[in-house]
Amino acid sequence: MQKETISFIILAAGVGSRMHSSIPKVLHKVIGLPIIFHILNVILNIKNKISIGKIIVVLGYEAGLLKTNISNVYPDIQFAVQNKQHGTADAVLSAKTMLKNSNDKILVLCGDTPLISTKLLLDLIRLSQKVDIGVSVFKSINPHGYGRIILDRLNKISMILEEKDANYKKNRYM
Repeated sequence: MQKETISFIILAAGVGSRMHSSIPKVLHKVIGLPIIFHILNVILNIKNKISIGKIIVVLGYEAGLLKTNISNVYPDIQFAVQNKQHGTADAVLSAKTMLKNSNDKILVLCGDTPLISTKLLLDLIRLSQKVDIGVSVFKSINPHGYGRIILDRLNKISMILEEKDANYKKNRYM
């Protein structure tokens, strides 16, 4: 694999209301580690296969608590703040100035995906050599609480909707 530089934006600004906890969702532990630590470990474990630019975590809810917990273990991580939660695209835009003069490819990850694999990251990076944008999705029998990928008649992505804007009758989604 060609060693182009990849920067990562990890979205961790959400409240995590489905967790029914005052602890930020990404700090809940899975196998003894906060969810976000699993993601950071996977990224750092592939640094011998790719050139890593910046790793930026987008904070919002309990930003100070998240920053402290992450910085204590991962001192080189950078942070952007999404002041008001206006959706996924707005969260990504929160990191825009930090990548201002960068030619890096950018991989955006959700901070609540502790089972993301090295293989998936490397596959997405390989895919990025052939396309301008790639999206990894999953199908759910009950997608309540998740955003939707809207497909056109050719099964190409035509839109991404936040969960609150989704309507199964009007849209075919994954």
